[in-house]
This record gives sequence, structure tokens and C-alpha cells, in this order.
Amino acid sequence: MAIGRELGIQCSARGEKLDNEVKRGLIESCNSGNKHILIIDQAQDLTDDMIRHLKCIWEVESGFQRVIGIALFGQPELDAQLDQPKLREFTWRSHRIYMQPLGTNAVDYIRHKFKCVGLDVSKYFSDDALSAVKGKCIGKIEKGLSYDPEQLDKSYPMEMQVWMAKAMNLAATIKVDFIDEKFMLRV
Repeated sequence: MAIGRELGIQCSARGEKLDNEVKRGLIESCNSGNKHILIIDQAQDLTDDMIRHLKCIWEVESGFQRVIGIALFGQPELDAQLDQPKLREFTWRSHRIYMQPLGTNAVDYIRHKFKCVGLDVSKYFSDDALSAVKGKCIGKIEKGLSYDPEQLDKSYPMEMQVWMAKAMNLAATIKVDFIDEKFMLRV
């Protein structure tokens, strides 16, 4: 239904009739030179049936051209879900891209996020505090001497943003104007 609304389809039908209207709308739009992509965040929450429906939408063609692309963004649980034999037809047709931790770029990522909204991060956080945020995203070695660096570095954008939000919310609550390393280590 959401795809139909985006295409401006005025159809109160349900089920197969609605599906046909959406397919027709996608094909007409594609033939007019438009490109479409369906972006789904938190895709690990999709049911198996929803994923099978996505496959059907993706298979709609105009001639030899697909009329829509689909991008799923999800947590590692999505990988396990897509590895199920019953979803193999969808999985065979998909490409997986794995995001690497930000690593040494973590502090630059924070600066960039602030710059995107027109703010200078140095007015709110010391350089040491930003490094401490990165430090919050490092895992722990539980047993043994060897470790896998990929398992230790959890500096993914969402993790970094969670720690930044925690620090800023706490600072706002207790009326702290500037966050230094000492404050960040207490968050």
C-alpha cells in the first residue's frame, strides 16, 4: 500500500487487485524514466512472509528491466534469517554488504555528524571526550590471550550515536555545558 501511495495510485482495493495496480503503476513509472528503490531499515524485524513478498515485488519487470530495487538494512540477526533454506530464493538474488566498524575514523565520524547539522563539535566535546566515546565501543577480552580485533571493535555508527546521545542527555539533565573525558568515562 505504501508503494501505491508513493506512486499516486488511488485504489481502495485489497489483495491481488491492489498488487496488480501497484505492479502496473511501477511499470508505467519505470517506462516514464523513473527509478525506484524501496529502503527498509531494521529489516531483521521482517517476517519470512514479508521477505517472500519483497521477492515478488523485486521480480516485477518492464521488458528485461527490473522496476524497483530493494535495500534492506539490518542487524546481524538479518543474516541468520536470510540463511534459512526457506528463504534461499530471495537470498540467491541478493547481494550482501557488511559494514565494518569505523575504527580509526570513529572520531571523524562524530565530527562529521555535528558538521552536517551546522554545529562545531569542539564547542560541546573535548578531543579526549571524543576518544573516550570511541573507547566505549571497544569490546572486552573474556578468556585467553588471543583475540579477534573484529569482535572487539564495535564502533559502528549506531553504537557511536547511542553513546553520544547518552552523554548529551546526561549533560543536559545535570546542566553541564561542555563534556570532557572525565565526564564521558562516567557515562
